[in-house]
Amino acid sequence: MTNLTDYIPRYLDQKRKLTTKSRATYAFVLNLFLSHVDEKDISELTHKDLGNFITRLEKDRNAKATISLAVSAALGFYRWAAFERMWNGSIADVEYVAEEQKPTIVTAAPDYDRTVVAAVVEWASSYTQYKTILEKRDAFLVLAASSSGARLGKELCELTRGQVDWERGRAIVIGKGSKEGKLLFSDIALDAGRAYLHERAEMDGRSGQSLASLPLFARHHNITTKALGYAGAYKSLKKRAQILLDPEKAAAFHPHLLRHEFVTKILIETGNLKLAQELARHTNIGTTQRYAHLAEEDQDRWHKEIFNRTDRITGDQYGST
Repeated sequence: MTNLTDYIPRYLDQKRKLTTKSRATYAFVLNLFLSHVDEKDISELTHKDLGNFITRLEKDRNAKATISLAVSAALGFYRWAAFERMWNGSIADVEYVAEEQKPTIVTAAPDYDRTVVAAVVEWASSYTQYKTILEKRDAFLVLAASSSGARLGKELCELTRGQVDWERGRAIVIGKGSKEGKLLFSDIALDAGRAYLHERAEMDGRSGQSLASLPLFARHHNITTKALGYAGAYKSLKKRAQILLDPEKAAAFHPHLLRHEFVTKILIETGNLKLAQELARHTNIGTTQRYAHLAEEDQDRWHKEIFNRTDRITGDQYGST
C-alpha cells in the first residue's frame, strides 16, 4: 500500500500552470485531505471521504475560502486518480458532494475611487497626441480594457491580431474557467488600436510570421514581436498611474479596476443586471450583483442633481394647479 501523500507531487506535476505559490497552497490543502483518509489506499477512496472531510473542516471553523479551495483541490485529485486508472469510483458522486457541500463565498465588489480610473481612461483617450510606441500601446490597452471589461492577463494579453474583428469591433476569447466569451470594443479603442499597430508595422513585418498570429500587445523590449504578458502590462499601467496621479491615488490604482468600472458603468447607465452579466461574462449573476452598491451611490448623486436643483422646483415643472 502506498502512502497517499506520495501521490501529491505526481498530481501537482500535472498542473503545470500553477505558480510556485499556488502549488504550495494546493499541496497544503491536499495534505489536509489526505491526512484525513491516510489509512486508505487511493483505490479505496469514495465520495463519502470528501463529504466527511468538508464536515471536519467546517467543525474546525476553517474559513469558507480555505474550505472551497480544499474541495476544488480534492476534486481535482479524484479526477486525476481516475484518469491515471488508480481509482475507479464514481466521479459523478464526488462532483455531487463537492457541489452540494462546497461553501458559497459572497464577496463585495471593491469600493474604489472612480475618479482614479477616469483619469487613466482620460489619458488614454488622448492617444493621438502620443509619440512613443509604448504610450500608444498602453493607451490602446486601457481603452480596450475599459470598453470591453476584459481581464488583463487571461484575455487581453493573450489575444492575437487575428482574433480581432476590426469591422465588427469584437474578439472571441477563452477566458476564466476555459469558457469562450465575446469582447466588444468601443470605436475609440479600435482607432487607438489601429494607430498602435500602424506604428508597429515595420517590426511586425520583420517577424517572418503571419500578422494574424502575432500578439495584439507586444513587449517592445527588442526588435522581435513578443507578447506582452500580464506582469508587463500591470507594471506599465501602474507606471502610467504614477505619472498621472498623486502618490496616494496612484497606489490605489489597479488595472483590474478598469473591469470593475466597466460593470459599474453599465449598471449606472442601464440598470440592466442581465446585460451587465453577459457583457462582463460572469457565470453567476450573483457576481454582477456585487456591483449594485457602487451603482446606487451614483443613483443617489443623480437623484440630488435632478430633483434638488432650484430652477426645477417650480410650479411650471408640473404645470399650474
